[in-house]
Amino acid sequence: MIRFNKWVVLLLLPLLLLGFQPAGGAQAASFEQTAPGKPASFEVKLNKETLTIWGETGALDPQRVPLLVKDEKGQILYFTEVAGGGGAFQLSIELPRWTAEGTAVATLYGEGIYSKEFEIKEESSKPQKKLEVSLRVVGEDSEELVARTQQSMSKGSSVYDLLTTVLTQKKIDYEVIDPEEDRRDVYIKSIDGLTEFEHGPGSGWVYKVNGKSPQMPVDRYLLETGDKVEFLYTMDFGKSEGATGGSDVGGNRLVYKTSDESIISRAFNALAFADGHEEILHIANTMFWDLASMEDSERGDYTEDVAQFLQAAYEQGAALEKKEYDKTASGNFLMVELSSLETKELIEEQEKVREGLEEMLESSKLYKHLLQDLKPYVVIPFEESDDVKKWQVVISADSLKRMQEQGIHLAILGPKLRSEWTLKQGIEIDKSLSIYYRLYDDKEQTAQLEAWQPTTGDTPVPLTPTYHVEVDHPEWVTTRTYVPLTGALMDQAWPITFTRSKEGEAWHPATVKSQADESRVVLDGTTSGDFVVISHAHSFGDVIMLPEEMKWAQEPIAVMSALGIVKGMTSDSFEVSKAVTRAEMVAMLSRIVSGENGGTDGLGKATAASLATTQSVKPIAFTDVPSNSWYAPYVAQAVKSGWASGRNANTFAPNQTIKRAEFAVMLARAYEVQQKAVNSAPGVSASTATASSVATESSSATVDSTATATSSSTSASTKPTSFTDEALIPSWSKQAVTLAASRGWLKGRVDGSFDPAAGMNRAEATAALYRYYLDVFIHSTNNH
Repeated sequence: MIRFNKWVVLLLLPLLLLGFQPAGGAQAASFEQTAPGKPASFEVKLNKETLTIWGETGALDPQRVPLLVKDEKGQILYFTEVAGGGGAFQLSIELPRWTAEGTAVATLYGEGIYSKEFEIKEESSKPQKKLEVSLRVVGEDSEELVARTQQSMSKGSSVYDLLTTVLTQKKIDYEVIDPEEDRRDVYIKSIDGLTEFEHGPGSGWVYKVNGKSPQMPVDRYLLETGDKVEFLYTMDFGKSEGATGGSDVGGNRLVYKTSDESIISRAFNALAFADGHEEILHIANTMFWDLASMEDSERGDYTEDVAQFLQAAYEQGAALEKKEYDKTASGNFLMVELSSLETKELIEEQEKVREGLEEMLESSKLYKHLLQDLKPYVVIPFEESDDVKKWQVVISADSLKRMQEQGIHLAILGPKLRSEWTLKQGIEIDKSLSIYYRLYDDKEQTAQLEAWQPTTGDTPVPLTPTYHVEVDHPEWVTTRTYVPLTGALMDQAWPITFTRSKEGEAWHPATVKSQADESRVVLDGTTSGDFVVISHAHSFGDVIMLPEEMKWAQEPIAVMSALGIVKGMTSDSFEVSKAVTRAEMVAMLSRIVSGENGGTDGLGKATAASLATTQSVKPIAFTDVPSNSWYAPYVAQAVKSGWASGRNANTFAPNQTIKRAEFAVMLARAYEVQQKAVNSAPGVSASTATASSVATESSSATVDSTATATSSSTSASTKPTSFTDEALIPSWSKQAVTLAASRGWLKGRVDGSFDPAAGMNRAEATAALYRYYLDVFIHSTNNH
């Protein structure tokens, strides 16, 4: 049975009517506008709800000939293309339940236009079967707008029919969005004056049937006797159907932002309900036909949006259907097992999508190159249910090997989460991989945060739900997780991922890298145990009151203090102008390089466990570094790692102000250590200052107080940088200064000098560390 795709029809029809209009202004009403050669001919037969069309196209018709069926009201019932050039065709379709009675017409658009009329009549003598269903509507703050109401509905009625029937009976106002005004693919905008987006970008109406959230518009879900329907006003999603393919996160759909351009947005929405590569390609073809009506310059404005759509379409081709799951449900637990055969079939289906897109864009200079960037994924979506809070994915060894060999990633779409897993190359896989998830409910999270407060002294503001994740072979994989924001970032705050290995243990900042925008948080790194993203900030009074010319320091201080990398001198004072000593700089940089910020209690105070790690390093024999000093373990760790050294063999000078040249060398060496840790090329060449080539430091480094600290100042390039005082930069630090300046970690002075012998204050040092952190941890991760 060929399935009707209304998106193709609605978008292609204007072009078809123009493109296939014969000369002389012939109209479809003439019914048989013949062309030279053997003309087209076909017949139409309606048997109850099944329409059969058969015949031949004209001898001079093009290779593909559009066939369109419309009812009395002009509603499009069906659209397809049949073989042209005199080819024979036959097809059968089921008429939609909303088909209007009266005269309908089927039309072929070839070299000529050929139409056949037929009558659609209601079988009035046939008794209408009734369905017994119920509806409940819950608004803001759990206010019950409609108590559970029993309602009889005709067979074939949808959730939309039930809602409008009950609301009309109770004289409750409502508003729906119906873009094509055909009662298809509608969603609910408001009920009783409560409107979507009224309480933020994630607020709106969603619906559930028997406790589950169907992944389809309200008018497509057909009711069955006994169904219990609920409409709920939520802060989590924005569409009445729970989600669409264009949502950032939600409803277990692919995580992509949609375009402001309605053409692409409609395509995203249709994609969410596509079943199989043929439907996916129809949706894509429709979108490109409609985009073709724009000017080249206008179409070019949507290149990024088209790229996101292509990736989403590519992934949809390998999305495991929920009905295909081998599901084992026990209480509130659901398990999905992905077999080798299923993996093979999904990959083959995805390849058909790619081949179709390549054929479609073969002559497109604007979009063809986007196909080179498509990333293959096998997608496993979990349905959202109030009854299920735990999920497990088990992937067979053969599936893993196939994915590893072909470079295919895994995307797991759980409620309010998308987790991407990449298999490492060179890892021998000899058994299955198990990934386990748990979603804590609101009551559980509230209890966790209440227990948290006495430990930190702060009021933690959660940005996401709390999750538990376990993977039995973390050494096989790397992961990136997208989580929707359920809260808002506070002023001067930063998204910090807090973790704990199990319930009852203290929370601490993780070494997972976190980024947030207005709708979601992106986490890079594998974390086993519980995790939650918190809006975390330190409100230093002197930072809040900084004069306008020092505002550049506020963001770096907020971020670095939230991460536990830098600390205030007191709970309310940061002392931005205070000089930074060598010991302080080593401690701050250590927290970045070694991830020791993950061993703080959330206020930047080192925990006993984290200090035990650094204190286990054998002390270095510097006469001015007492073994019981607070900085001794940091100095020992830094020297052992190779990115810090003394002023000479016996002296570290911990309490002397660090100089700009010294700091450049520390950053360059730390970068080399970091690059080696991730099996990348060293950031400092053999001729650059390294632990082996430079045994002592005779100066240190700082950042210009006028330098901005935003991420836009960070550069991934290492182009040569010159300063007016080049001759004053010590030879042992020249290459390190070049690296640090070219990557944007350190800035020159306003007069063009580097000022290598100058000291650094706390604001300057924090800004430099912030830029280093963004470049090495955040930006480089995004570009992997």
